[in-house]
Amino acid sequence: MNSEGGKPGNVLTVNGNYTGNNGLMTFNATLGGDNSPTDKMNVKGDTQGNVITSVTMVNSVSSSLTLKRTGSTIAKSTL
Repeated sequence: MNSEGGKPGNVLTVNGNYTGNNGLMTFNATLGGDNSPTDKMNVKGDTQGNVITSVTMVNSVSSSLTLKRTGSTIAKSTL
C-alpha cells in the first residue's frame, strides 16, 4: 500500500483471496473518533496466512485501536 506521504485515508482493495506470507503491513491512522481518517484494506475473498500489522498514529489523541474483521478467515494478524 502506498501511504501517500504518510496521510491516512488510503484504501487497498483485494478483489479475490489474500494469503499473508509472514509479511508486514503498515497503515496510517488518526485516532480521534469513529470518523477519523484511517488506511484500510478490504479483501473481497478469503484470507489465510500470517501478517504483522503496524499502525502509525498521525496527529492522534489518546484513543484505542480496533482491528476489524468481517467475514470468515483462517489468517493470523499480529498488531
